[in-house]
Formats: sequence, structure tokens, C-alpha cells
Amino acid sequence: MRPLDCFTLCELSVFHPHCEPKRRLFRDGNPTRALFMGDTLAAQYECEGVFLLVTHYDHYEAVTHWFYVVTREGKVLDQAATPDYFGFLERVVVEAPATLAFGFYGTNDQWRVRVRPTGFWSFSGLALRLRLNRFLLRKRYMAFACQPGAPWAAK
Repeated sequence: MRPLDCFTLCELSVFHPHCEPKRRLFRDGNPTRALFMGDTLAAQYECEGVFLLVTHYDHYEAVTHWFYVVTREGKVLDQAATPDYFGFLERVVVEAPATLAFGFYGTNDQWRVRVRPTGFWSFSGLALRLRLNRFLLRKRYMAFACQPGAPWAAK
């Protein structure tokens, strides 16, 4: 897994029926067909021929984070969202060729996401809770794990 800087998000027209908080994905300045939730691209990685992209949307009471696995052509293979947290992504570390570890500001919870380019079937409780609408009953390309941490205290 290696970090990238070739993707960007662009606002949709105010006349587009899905303008908030979705954005059009661009790769190397060229638009793709993919619409992403969130208003900021927080992280992007290449992993075994697919891309892991992380977006977020700050709605003042919490921050929602979405994770996407995307092909080179811009097709979204998998989409998942973590529970809302008060803060943004932090402590991001590539742990293995296909595993990303991360946390969120305001918590000591430690998350891991493993990308699997071939896809797999999983209907575990966590897999179902993190998936959104049309990806609920599809193959998974990401496996998530969360290790709750000690209560957080501001320093």
C-alpha cells in the first residue's frame, strides 16, 4: 500500500439532484463517473491494483468518514462508513502491504482496514453496520476491525 496524490473531489452543480454532501471524483484532472459522499478527500492509497480512498464530511456535531475501494477506471467496488466521531482521521500508518491502521481525534480507538482486491463474502454484524445501501449485499473488498481504547482525555 502506497500513498497517492492523483485523486481530487469536485463540487457538483447546485442543480444536480445529489449536490450535498456528494462530490464528483477526478483522477489526474479527468472526471470519473463516481460520486462520493463527503466534501474532503482525507487519504488515498494504491493497493494491489485498486485504490483505497477516504473522504469525510464535518457536520459540526461530528465527522462522518467514508472508505471506498475504486478500480483504475473509477468504478466503486466497495463503500463503507465508520461511526461518527468528533474529530478527524489521525495516527494513519501503513501496517502491511494491504492494511492501514488509523484512529480519530478525540478517541483512543484503533481501527484497521484491510483491502482485498479479489473481494470476499461477509455478513458479520460489523460488515453490515458499516456498509451503505447498494453495497450491503455485495462482495466485500475491505475488512474492518476496531479495538476500543482507554477513555480519551485532552492534553
